Amino acid sequence: MAGLFLSLGLACGGFGDDFREGFQEGMNEALVDSFSELQDSVLQLPHSPPRKRLIQLIERGRADAEAGRLELVDASVFVAEAEAAVADGELTMEEVQALESRYESMVSG
Repeated sequence: MAGLFLSLGLACGGFGDDFREGFQEGMNEALVDSFSELQDSVLQLPHSPPRKRLIQLIERGRADAEAGRLELVDASVFVAEAEAAVADGELTMEEVQALESRYESMVSG
């Protein structure tokens, strides 16, 4: 998955005068896309309180990614963990709480 983000970052960021800024913008766009894809998966789940909380967390993550407040590796791991939590078609409050804790440690660290 990290290779995908690298490729997307290069493609989206380009090779302009300020490569670093363009690269970071590309990474942020890739993270936003990852959060959007994750949300699409969560929306396929049956309506439930855990689903609603995870959607709110994903929306927060997408906003943080757009603003450049997330580290690529941490956010990629978070998205992968969230994808794993919804992969079986069910979502428990415990899984959402674990994801919330992971997210809080990611943004505060």
